[in-house]
Amino acid sequence: SHRPFIIQKELENGYDVIFSDVDVVWLKSPLPYFENDFYATSIKNSNGGDGGSPSGNATEEISIWAQLDLPARGKSNDNFCPGFMVYRSTPETIRFAQKWGYMISHGEKLKRNQGPFNKLIRQPEEYGVYKIETKSLPMELFVTGTLYFEKMTDAQRKEVVVIHNNGISGYDKKVERFKNFSLWVLDQ
Repeated sequence: SHRPFIIQKELENGYDVIFSDVDVVWLKSPLPYFENDFYATSIKNSNGGDGGSPSGNATEEISIWAQLDLPARGKSNDNFCPGFMVYRSTPETIRFAQKWGYMISHGEKLKRNQGPFNKLIRQPEEYGVYKIETKSLPMELFVTGTLYFEKMTDAQRKEVVVIHNNGISGYDKKVERFKNFSLWVLDQ
């Protein structure tokens, strides 16, 4: 997969990156879910302060905001899904993307992107990167396909910000599922 290399290139150019798979639909702007964190981190970086935010609360220096995947049966929910993520351009995130790409291109193909990504988040020192402050996006707002299409009520779906149509394989099946929920407009 080329995903880590694309992200790395943009981070090296000094850009913060929102990465969204092609099977992701934005029902609302996701920007408000990170802009307070960005504001707080920018203040901390520019004045050496403690990361004050408009509300006056301090925040850790978050570098990656990540959608959570549904947990495997009987396991805790700490598995990130790289289908929708936000990356701040920092030396640590650049190194992270570089190492992630290396792992994928050199045989670490556990679930393509997801396995190596989560290994780096959980065991960064083992792979020669610094710990990255990662914030989970609220699962009820940044939802997986299984959650949105199979488990949520209509009332819950109205609150959703981003849907990742994962948990199903194949282009035609994904398009059909989007169409069934009036989320496909290309044919109109």
